[in-house]
Amino acid sequence: MRKTLIFRVHDLWKIIHMLHELMGRYEDNTLEEFGLTKEQYSILWIIETTNEGNNSLILSDIATKLLRKISSTSTIVNRMEKNGLIKKFRDLPDQREIRIEITPKGKEVLKKSIKPHMTLMLNTFSIYSVEEINTILSLLERLRKKMKAEGYLDIKKLDRKTLNRINQLFKGDYMPNKYHNRDPK
Repeated sequence: MRKTLIFRVHDLWKIIHMLHELMGRYEDNTLEEFGLTKEQYSILWIIETTNEGNNSLILSDIATKLLRKISSTSTIVNRMEKNGLIKKFRDLPDQREIRIEITPKGKEVLKKSIKPHMTLMLNTFSIYSVEEINTILSLLERLRKKMKAEGYLDIKKLDRKTLNRINQLFKGDYMPNKYHNRDPK
């Protein structure tokens, strides 16, 4: 039973990673014809759909929504500015902050790319019913909240209950050469 749980959790971890990679490739392929990467599309989408019509956001807010560091978001934004998709300017209330605004060209590219992007998403999840999608969303949202609350997994900061569960799972010899005897259930 313990081995089965360990293998199933490992399988879940792997499949989430693989799906993330595959979805990213599909997204990049879909957006390529519009000269966008998935990150650039996300930035345009975030700015356009946040703040009810105020088509500018502070760089640090965009980075937070993307779950990225400000430095990597800044690199993407700089490329977008060179391509004429966005405009950067200093925030009036706080001159230390950089505000990002979509240009007319950026709005046009976003407008053209929304339908193919939405079609990709709808097609990808078309194998699921609305109820299944809601269940998946609920389960993944619980996982996201847990991971966000923990920040990052630091074994020194785990509570006693979690440590005990991990210790119980890993009792015995779980060397890689024993993995081929796994129970597929």
